[in-house]
Amino acid sequence: MTIQLFPEQLAQTSFRDRMRARAAVLMSNRLAKSKPERIERVIGRWAAKYPVTDIESARKDRAAVCFVSGRARSQEGCLLRSISVARAAKLRRRSITWCSGFAVEPFRGHAWVEVGGTPVTEFAELREYTKSIEIRANGDTAVSADESADADSNRDETIDVPATAPAGPRDLFRLAKGRGRLLVGVGLLAIVSSGLTLAIPSFISRLFSSGTFKFPGMGMIGAFLGLILASGVATVFQHYYLQKVGESIVNDARRKLSRHLLR
Repeated sequence: MTIQLFPEQLAQTSFRDRMRARAAVLMSNRLAKSKPERIERVIGRWAAKYPVTDIESARKDRAAVCFVSGRARSQEGCLLRSISVARAAKLRRRSITWCSGFAVEPFRGHAWVEVGGTPVTEFAELREYTKSIEIRANGDTAVSADESADADSNRDETIDVPATAPAGPRDLFRLAKGRGRLLVGVGLLAIVSSGLTLAIPSFISRLFSSGTFKFPGMGMIGAFLGLILASGVATVFQHYYLQKVGESIVNDARRKLSRHLLR
């Protein structure tokens, strides 16, 4: 389903612009699914290699991209749209400033393009977003403070995100609260499994204690097989319950994070 991100009319574009935009969208599909580090690296190379485009050409590229692709018009298609506009500029041997950011309430992300520090087409719609990544095009200069205020007087101030300390052992034990008995059981299983595993070589060494190999009786063979079976069972249960505890802790952490962001 195609959901319009912002209420805007699709502008008419030339056939040549649409063909360039169609090629840009097709070539950008794979990059839009890549990791953020690769997206920044690729667009950064374009920005460093080609001179900055002009605002009118950027608007035409964006309009053409939105015209040829329903995905690029959808609410979740902002990443594909912005990358496609940057690639369309690259096909003209030009570059454009690529940005991404987030809004806090409700928490959501967005990606867009700018020329001279001014978003292309999305002026007032971006006032709630805080810019987190900016890959500035070669030769692109941001507008002055007065011009920026005139272009978008309603833009919010940058939100300072407090630095957070890395999680320590206490934080992990706090997340494991209520699972103490299960953790103790996992620890006991680990001790039993290690003891049984270490007993196997000792058991085998008894067959060569006299310097020559002596074939064991049925009782010793049964005891040896039972030792191997007990060691395997203890190891299986140890790993199963340890994985169960770990996944439940991760699940709780994700649920708490989601509730925190939504609140």
